[in-house]
Amino acid sequence: MTKRDEILNKSFELISRNGYDNTSIAMICESAGVKKPTLYYYFKSKEELYLTIVNEFLQGEKAHIFDLTIDKDNFISALESFGLDFIKNLKVNKNLSNFIIELYIQAKRTGFLSDQVHEMTNSFNDEIDKIIQLGESYEFFNKTDRKSNCDLMLSVIHGIEFSIVFGSKLDHEQVWNDMIKKLLSK
Repeated sequence: MTKRDEILNKSFELISRNGYDNTSIAMICESAGVKKPTLYYYFKSKEELYLTIVNEFLQGEKAHIFDLTIDKDNFISALESFGLDFIKNLKVNKNLSNFIIELYIQAKRTGFLSDQVHEMTNSFNDEIDKIIQLGESYEFFNKTDRKSNCDLMLSVIHGIEFSIVFGSKLDHEQVWNDMIKKLLSK
């Protein structure tokens, strides 16, 4: 692993655990085993480092989440797997969940990264819309309800995301499966 990657990984862990405001450059350097000049060689500022994490880690997560091969025969099982894999990933990778929440908090509280959060959210919404459109083309979903179907899926995804972060005892997998049943009922 390169020094740059080590800095990114340790920053991701620290920000996920402590929050952006409570993570200092000194903490990152100590955790990554580098001196400040090395960190500043790769990143001009803490903000640039954070932005790089957002762009690289979260884009990678998005690519992983939406790496679906769906055809008509496997659409429902692929949709089930998509949600269950997403839930499993959030439960296993607490840092990812915490980082996403911290990203939303920073964007709302300070405006820092608000454009990136907006772009990321729109991109995620577009991917969900593609899944819904595919379901419509296979005649699993009612075409007149695209917006409400997208809103339902996005609300469930975000609700699951937040409830996992905050330790809710919801049966997330059952919530996901109930949503699929609702989408499939025409």
